[in-house]
Amino acid sequence: MALILADRVQQNGTANTTVSFTLTSTATGYQSFAVVGNGNTTYYSAFDATGNWEVGVGTYSTTGPTLTRTTILSSSNSGSAVTFSGAVTVFVTYPAGKSVILNLVDGATPLGTVASATLTNATGLPLTSGVTGILPVANGGTGLSTVTTGYIPYGNGTSALSTSSALAYNGANLTSPAYVATQNINTSTSSGAYAIGSLNYSDTGIAASYSTTTNSYAQVVVENKSSGTAASADFIVSNNLGTATTYYGDFGMNSSNFTGTSNLNEANTVYLYAVNTHLAIGTTASNPIHIVTNSNANDAMTIDATNAIAFNGAYGTSGQVLTSAGSGAPPTWSSVSVTGAYTRTSFTATGGQTTFTVTYTVGYVEVFLNGVLLNASDYTASNGTSVVLATAAASGDIVETIAFSVSSVGTASNISGGAASQIVYQTGTNTTGFIPNGTTGQALISNGSSAPSFQDIVSGAQAFVTMFNGGSTPPSQAASGFGLI
Repeated sequence: MALILADRVQQNGTANTTVSFTLTSTATGYQSFAVVGNGNTTYYSAFDATGNWEVGVGTYSTTGPTLTRTTILSSSNSGSAVTFSGAVTVFVTYPAGKSVILNLVDGATPLGTVASATLTNATGLPLTSGVTGILPVANGGTGLSTVTTGYIPYGNGTSALSTSSALAYNGANLTSPAYVATQNINTSTSSGAYAIGSLNYSDTGIAASYSTTTNSYAQVVVENKSSGTAASADFIVSNNLGTATTYYGDFGMNSSNFTGTSNLNEANTVYLYAVNTHLAIGTTASNPIHIVTNSNANDAMTIDATNAIAFNGAYGTSGQVLTSAGSGAPPTWSSVSVTGAYTRTSFTATGGQTTFTVTYTVGYVEVFLNGVLLNASDYTASNGTSVVLATAAASGDIVETIAFSVSSVGTASNISGGAASQIVYQTGTNTTGFIPNGTTGQALISNGSSAPSFQDIVSGAQAFVTMFNGGSTPPSQAASGFGLI
C-alpha cells in the first residue's frame, strides 16, 4: 500500500455513514480516483451542499468503487468524521498540515532547519551521509558506534547492545560459550534439539541427532587430550536415581598414563561398565552375539539365538566337553569317556505299586522314596531290570533310582624285576624298585627319603598305612604307632 497523489481528481458520491464514500460520476475536466490504484491511500477533501466538510487520508478500492475514510485530519465536526447530507463532492488535495513549503522569494530556499519532528514511514533517506550519531536501542538501533569483525551483538536490556569474542562468527564457524536448547522433545520429530541434518524417521524424546550421507565414517568424537593418571573420555547415561557417583553407565577410554587397579583402570583401555545396577548385553529377535579379538576371521566366542555357545567358531557336538589348549591357542571341543557316571530314573507310583522297571548293575543302585534314601532292606534289586519295594507305595509317591555305571579294572602291566608278592615303589624319575617281602605281622615302615621296609612295630616307629580318603583325595600316611595288619 502506497500514498498516491494525482492532479485534478474529483468525483461525486454519497457517504456511507462515517465509514466511507461510494464514488459515482466524475466531474467534467477531472480524473476519477482510479488513478490512485486499488488498495493505495491518498489525501482527500469532501463537502456537501449544507457546508459540511472533511479532510483526511482515504483508502481507494475498486469494489464499489469506494474511498474508505482511514484517518480524519480536520473537519467541520471539530476534527471528527462528518455525517454528510445528500450528495458529496470528493477530490484529491494536499493538506496544509502535511505539506512542505519553500521560500520562493529568493529562489527555493528552505524555510529553515526543523528543530524537532517525528519521521514515520520514510524511504530513500541518505543514511551514509545524511544521518549522523548513534541510534539508541529504544529507537530501534544498537547503541553501538563500532562492532569488531565477526562479533555478534547481543541484548543488554535497554542499554546499548554488547559484543564479545565469546560470541562470534567468522563466516564458517560460530563460537558460543554455551548453548541450552529449549525445544520440546516430547513431540515426534526427525531431528533433535541439537541436530545435524534430519533422520530417516521420526520419534519422540530425541535430545540430539546427527545425520549425514558419506561413504566413510560418520563420527561423534569425545577426546580428552590430557595424559594425566586420572584422565579419561566418557559417555555417561543415568536415570532418575542417577547422581555423580551412583546409578549410571559408563563407556569410555583411559589416558595413556592412567593408573589404578583392575583391568577397567589400565592405561589406554576402552571400557564399559555399570555402577550400582546390572549390566545387560544382548540382542532382540534371532540375532547372535559375536566376540571378536585381533580381527580374527573366527569369533573368539559366539552366543547364538538359542544360547548355544561356540568357541573359535565351533559349537562342538552333544556330549562333548571344552578342553583348554593353554594360553597359546583357543579351547577345543572333544569327546571323553566318563566312568563313575549314573542314571537317574523317576517314577510316580500308583496306589499299591511295588515293582518299578529300571536297568542297573546289581549292587550299584540306590532307591529313594519321596526324596528319602531307602535302606537295602526296604527293597529288592537283584536282577538288574527291576526294583521291588518291601512296602507298597501310595498313589502319587515319587520313587527314584540312581543306577551307577561300573568300569572294569584292566590288567596291570608287568614290571620287570622283583619277586612274587614284592611291592613296587618309585626310586627316582621314571625308575622303580621293589620292597623285599616282610614276615607275618610286620608293617610297612617309612624310612624318609630311603626305601620303605617291612619292620616289626615298636614304640616310636612310624608305619606307612594305606588309608582311603575318598574318591578325590589320595591315600595318606597314618600317625606313629599305627600299622596295616
